[in-house]
Amino acid sequence: FVPHLRKYVQRESVLGKGDGSIAWSDRTRTYFRRRIWRHLRRTGQLGGPCYVTLAAACLAHADEAADPPFAKSQWVWNADAGSTMQQIHFPAM
Repeated sequence: FVPHLRKYVQRESVLGKGDGSIAWSDRTRTYFRRRIWRHLRRTGQLGGPCYVTLAAACLAHADEAADPPFAKSQWVWNADAGSTMQQIHFPAM
């Protein structure tokens, strides 16, 4: 089932065709954006030598006009403070 088309599609009918919207949806794009920024954040926290190069390359491709930044909120449990809201900001990409 393809949600944005609202119909079932046989895999064989779209493989090799020019319509990439079946495999590359907005949800897939958002997943990869979050994955890239998570990787960059962890590399920076560990002091990885490639962090600056990766971050500069990602920011050079960022276009805020076409793709605005977004934030995700989540609840985090801390034994000292209890439950707190944490916001993670994702720059444009």
